[in-house]
Amino acid sequence: MQKTMPHYVGAQIFINSDRVILNSKREELSLFSKKEINLSAIESITVSSEKNVFISSNEDVKLISDDDITIDAKKNVTITSIKDIATDSETFLVSAKKVHIGSNNDTR
Repeated sequence: MQKTMPHYVGAQIFINSDRVILNSKREELSLFSKKEINLSAIESITVSSEKNVFISSNEDVKLISDDDITIDAKKNVTITSIKDIATDSETFLVSAKKVHIGSNNDTR
């Protein structure tokens, strides 16, 4: 049985090339979509900034890996939750000079 390709309706842009570079010299580069934006690569995807990186959602944010997930910071890592912080993994490791667990926000 032959698999049918999805049917797309409306105007489209399709680019197929050995390399595609988008560069904004002065201002931002913005991508908007009514439904989804998907990024996919066989080797790696890098998000890099000289200042801040924000991930924001009105629903769930999930980091999923078949191997390890590492959060590495030169200063502080803060995990804040109104409800629960839970893990189903074999190991949940916290390593730092100071570890504060509880509701006190004073980190002196």
